[in-house]
Amino acid sequence: MNYLIKMCKITMALAVAMSIVCFGTTFSNDLGERTSQRLTSSQIINDMFGVRTVSAATKATSKAKPKTNKAQSKVQKPKATVKKSVKATTQKKSSVTVQKIEDAPEVSRGSVTAIKNDIIAKAKKYLGTPYLYGASGPSKFDCSGFTKYVYKDFGINLPRSSSQQSGTGVAINKNQLQQGDLVFFNTEQKGAINHVGIYVGDGRFIHASRTKGITITPLNDSYYKNKLSEIRRVVRS
Repeated sequence: MNYLIKMCKITMALAVAMSIVCFGTTFSNDLGERTSQRLTSSQIINDMFGVRTVSAATKATSKAKPKTNKAQSKVQKPKATVKKSVKATTQKKSSVTVQKIEDAPEVSRGSVTAIKNDIIAKAKKYLGTPYLYGASGPSKFDCSGFTKYVYKDFGINLPRSSSQQSGTGVAINKNQLQQGDLVFFNTEQKGAINHVGIYVGDGRFIHASRTKGITITPLNDSYYKNKLSEIRRVVRS
C-alpha cells in the first residue's frame, strides 16, 4: 500500500515537471519568434529609410552640380579679357614700329639741287672726324650716326641703324645716282646691310670708315665695288 502511494506521488511529480518544461519551451519559442519578427521589421524600416536617404543625397548632389558649373564659367570669363588686352598691346607695338620708318619729305624741284648741295657741304665739314661705333656726332661718328646727323638739319629724320635707313625714301638704280642719295653696302656679304654713306657725285661717296673716320671713297674701290647692295633717294621733288 505504501508502495502504491509512493509511486503515485512520483508520477504526479513527473507530470508537474513535464508540464513546466513544456510551458518553458513554448514560452521561449514564442519569445524567439517575436524577437526575430521585430528584427525583421527594424531591418525593413532601416531599408526603407536607407533608400530614402540615398535618394535624398542623390537629389542634393544633382542640385549642387549646376552651382559648380556656374562657378567654372565665372572663372573662365577673365581669360577672354586677357587675350583681348594682349592683342591690343601687340597692335600698339606694331604701329610704333611702322612710325619709326618715315618717308622723305617732298620739296619743290627748284630747291632740290640747293638742298643736295647743302647736304654735301655739311657732310664735308666733318672730313677727318674719327670713327667710333655707336657714336652720332659731332666729335665722333659711326656710319649710320653720320648720315642721320647730316640729314637731320634738312628735316629728314632717318632711323638710327643702316638696315633701318635702307627702308626709307625711294629705291633707285645705280645709273640714276644723284648727289645726296644714300648708298648701302653688305660689307660682310652675309645678306644683311651693315654700312651706309652719302653719294657726293663723280662716282664717290662720303662715309664713316672704321680705319679712316669720315672720308670720301670711290664706289669702284676694290673693297666696296662688289658690295653695293641698295640705293635710296631721300630728297624727292
